[in-house]
Amino acid sequence: MHHSRRVGIFLLAIVTYIGSLGYWFVAVDAPKLILSSRIRNWSDLYEIFTQPLMHETAFPEIGLFYRPVASLTYSFDYWIWGVDPFGYHLTNLLLQGIAVVAVAVVIGELTDDTVIGEFTAVLFALHPLAVEIVPATPRRHDILMLLFLLGTLSLFVKSQRPETTRRSSSLYAGGSLVAYVLALGSKEPALVAPALVFAWVALQGYDGDPYETLWRSVRATVPFALITVAYLAVRIVVLGGIGGYHDTSGEFADVGGVVASYLVSIAYPIDVLGNDLAVGWLWTGVALLMGGLLAFILLGAVASIVNDHGGAGRISLAVPFVAGCVLIGAVLFAGETALGPLVELLPQLTPLAYSRLHTATGLLLTVTGLLGALWAIGAHPTTRDRIDLSTLSFFVAWLAVPLVVYIQDGRYLLRTGYVSIVPAMAILAVVFVSALRAVRDGDRTLSADAVLVGTVLLLLVPQVAVSPLFHSYDGWETTGAVNRMVFNGLATELTDRNEPTTLRVEGLPSGIAEQDESFPQVKSIVYPGAQATRSWLKLLYPERELTVHSEYPIRLQDVPDAASVTTTSNSATVIARVHYQLNGSARRAPHSIEHRMNDHGRNNETGRVLV
Repeated sequence: MHHSRRVGIFLLAIVTYIGSLGYWFVAVDAPKLILSSRIRNWSDLYEIFTQPLMHETAFPEIGLFYRPVASLTYSFDYWIWGVDPFGYHLTNLLLQGIAVVAVAVVIGELTDDTVIGEFTAVLFALHPLAVEIVPATPRRHDILMLLFLLGTLSLFVKSQRPETTRRSSSLYAGGSLVAYVLALGSKEPALVAPALVFAWVALQGYDGDPYETLWRSVRATVPFALITVAYLAVRIVVLGGIGGYHDTSGEFADVGGVVASYLVSIAYPIDVLGNDLAVGWLWTGVALLMGGLLAFILLGAVASIVNDHGGAGRISLAVPFVAGCVLIGAVLFAGETALGPLVELLPQLTPLAYSRLHTATGLLLTVTGLLGALWAIGAHPTTRDRIDLSTLSFFVAWLAVPLVVYIQDGRYLLRTGYVSIVPAMAILAVVFVSALRAVRDGDRTLSADAVLVGTVLLLLVPQVAVSPLFHSYDGWETTGAVNRMVFNGLATELTDRNEPTTLRVEGLPSGIAEQDESFPQVKSIVYPGAQATRSWLKLLYPERELTVHSEYPIRLQDVPDAASVTTTSNSATVIARVHYQLNGSARRAPHSIEHRMNDHGRNNETGRVLV
């Protein structure tokens, strides 16, 4: 029975992103990764392990990263598919399906509850934040890293089980270390694994003696620490230092924004309530459902307090929880007006990808849900006894550990939150399933358990309502279509040139205003510039000596129906101008190339990128 449910979970993950199989290459780094990951001889294979990521491009001038395991997957795709984007998207899709099943298995093992594991996997598969990852070929690093991180935790936990034999324990422990090495070779955030191992042993093995617990936790973490040191040593040798982006530095002033961005992206990734574009049946249905849940929660909270004759400790958490629910209700009916004062308090906490209203709404939902859970779990012993608090605390630690990295870096990128969806959804699953069972087995009166069920549903409704299973996030498809038109037009113009060429491209797309007005939308789309253009052309014409400059990129107002390229040449230099056909009429894109040249001047270097 478990196997059939896991097959269903796998199919759910596949169906959610099945449309991505028809996309072209949609993200800026796709051609660069393919170009630098090709294995044509033993020397190419050697370079994957001894050179920085995308070493054949100018990317190392922006940042130095070491991800050989991820690079090998692009080598495999190139060997089978060449430059056909279908195969690369198929790999991402299958990896996502495997990752969703792995979430079900591993969370089920960590909680000793298959239902919690499978519910977590379903929530993970539906979560809107994953749309920033799965359809974008270059972001499979995150999927791979999650898979190997889950393997690390699963095998380690198995090695610690009392019923595991000594020989099996050694095999599981060794497998866990191998999985950790593979995770590190996929993406750097895998460095959280030793901290998670430490937290698991400390929380699960606590026996009242803090010193003994600390010693066991440190002893379990030592092998992972040694691998971490070895990994950092290899990284320093290959990259000439720790690596990372060259232009970033953490600042304490950024802490609030990083924390707010992190929480909102996971708990409330799409602004269903505050976004003016969220109108019609979606807004009406979500508002009605959330309104009904709020009424249920408030009735349950009041009944629970009255029946329990709530003391001061209970009231101190119940009052702000109830106040938060009332304020959420006001948002349903009054929108931005209800949150005006809170919005004004958040000038420094607004993530770049979100509006202040979106941030305020997300934080309100998150904080209200947290207060409700603390009140219901902490104030009622019977509720607390039904929930495995040590495992719940581990998931909280898992959710919190990456924040240290983001705060140190001084920024948080939406796509990096993909891995954190797992512990966040596991927390909701543990609370929801435990409380729902208590409601089912209880006297069916309104209680703290019923409040917990309603509170989790209140947090989940906005996420599920805008899941990519139900809504088309057409930003990636549009981006791929535009990239295909532009790249193929440039490739056609260079077909007959065999000599070394300097290509100056005027009018590469930098964005489409219409995408910013869609709902729901992908928030981390970046259009390719000179580096990606050169990489694509080198994939098509590997023997050509080619230098590419991008000049006067254009931000389009609408999605073009077609694109064409005209060229003029002077000796070894080719000037290519990209023209767009918009709304069925042949004309250049708004803010034409000539107009931009007059505004910026031919010698303005800020509009150029050299590869």
